[in-house]
Amino acid sequence: MIRVSLALICLALTVQPVRADTAAAEKLAADASTAAAAGNFKKAAETFALAFKEDPSRTDVFCNIGISYFKAGSLPRAHVLLSQCIERSSLDLAFKDNARSVITSIEETLRKENHAPITLRPDPKNAIVVIVPFGLESEFSGTRTVWLPFGPNQVEVRAEGFLTELFPVVISEQAPKTVELRLKPKPGVDVPPPQKPGVTDSSPFPKWPAIATSVLTVGAVLIAVISYRQAQDAAESGGFAVDVEAEESSPFPYEVSKYNLMLGISGTTAIVAGAASGYLWYRATRSPSTSVEVQPTTGGAAVTFRGRF
Repeated sequence: MIRVSLALICLALTVQPVRADTAAAEKLAADASTAAAAGNFKKAAETFALAFKEDPSRTDVFCNIGISYFKAGSLPRAHVLLSQCIERSSLDLAFKDNARSVITSIEETLRKENHAPITLRPDPKNAIVVIVPFGLESEFSGTRTVWLPFGPNQVEVRAEGFLTELFPVVISEQAPKTVELRLKPKPGVDVPPPQKPGVTDSSPFPKWPAIATSVLTVGAVLIAVISYRQAQDAAESGGFAVDVEAEESSPFPYEVSKYNLMLGISGTTAIVAGAASGYLWYRATRSPSTSVEVQPTTGGAAVTFRGRF
């Protein structure tokens, strides 16, 4: 374990030189490297943390925080930082392989001591979690497994639109466990309720089908009226245009027949479209919502439609 840690700290501090974007970050990183070279790894970790605060784009500096804490013997804190280092770092594969070896050695050591692997699961999922005894540099987002010592621990969780809270996490055994960290929304902030298991799609019934059928109804009525007038004129009769005798006595029987057919089609369309329009307007104004729920089953999935029909 010591041989791996020495290779890792040398790689991070020498092969991957500190390159700062600001003068403040550069000076702090140089001071941290000096402290590490002198064997003062706790001071090196704290100074690297200050440098990273000045320039959060420096993933190599962030990794050096975890490496320095590891060299200082603060293994749980180093585990949190090095795990994130592997995820966010753009350093070469050899560095990441060494970092994974160090993380494995940390876990093996902590298993023999009074520590336990605890999965911290915040709600909302993108909340920021800080393990208070580890300091602000232990900050991470989302669910993560960390190693905490036996006894009382404190975890701070914060998220936009929610009240920041401190959660007590008491460890009394070495068995792994998951701790739910649920935040309360700030007063006056509406938070959507969690969805039921499965895929749920719930939305108000749209009004555009009702509008479309209403337009169709009006158009069909207009065509029916025009067709009736045209058939009546062609029949040259004051009676009802669709009367058989009026059609036979007309000098333009074809015209009368054509407009009578148009009258029949448009009249039927107006009746059907009017009925559909009334139903759709009822759905749009009276039915609050419709939903489709997909629930997994042993044979596949069950689909349920809910709403007013």
